This record gives sequence, C-alpha cells and structure tokens, in this order.
Amino acid sequence: MLKSEVTRSLAQTAAEQPSQVWGWVVLVVGALIALGLAALVIGALVSLYRAEADGTTKAVWVLIVVMAPLLGAALWFVIGRSQARKNALRPAEGPAPRLDGDQATA
Repeated sequence: MLKSEVTRSLAQTAAEQPSQVWGWVVLVVGALIALGLAALVIGALVSLYRAEADGTTKAVWVLIVVMAPLLGAALWFVIGRSQARKNALRPAEGPAPRLDGDQATA
C-alpha cells in the first residue's frame, strides 16, 4: 500500500513539475559521470605509482593525467603502461656478468 502511494505521489509530481524531475535526472547522471572520471584518474595515478619506470617518465605522465584527466588517463592505460612494462623487461645496459666457479664477477 505504501509503495503504491509513493509511486502515485511521484507520478503526480512528475506530471505537475516535469522540469524538477529532469533536474534530478541530470544531477544524478552528472554525478555518476563525475564519479566515473574520478575513478579513472585515480586508477591511472595508482597504476603510474606502481609502474616500473624512471622518475622523469612518471612525472611527465602524472602531468599529462592531471592536466587532461580523461585523455591522459586513457593514454596512460593504452600507451604508457605497455611502454613501461616493455622498458622494465629490457635487460640492463652493459656486459652480462660471467660466472667463474662459485663466484660471480662483473
């Protein structure tokens, strides 16, 4: 019974003041979009923090994500993360260490 009264009341309000209902719809949709964008940017920054990249590269990516949140975060996940992973898997520069018996020498 209470549910039908609430439904009837909402329908009556919508019929009498449709602009007020649309205002709430726009507010809720806008809030959901803002939360999604915030989650994307925070996720990109956390991923950047955990990435195995040098400090300069991380600083540039942080600036990109902060200055252009949607584009920067999307670019980090599409381009930057895979580049950081490739660079982390690349062997270090210089000659490989030799193993002589039980001791390792460079």
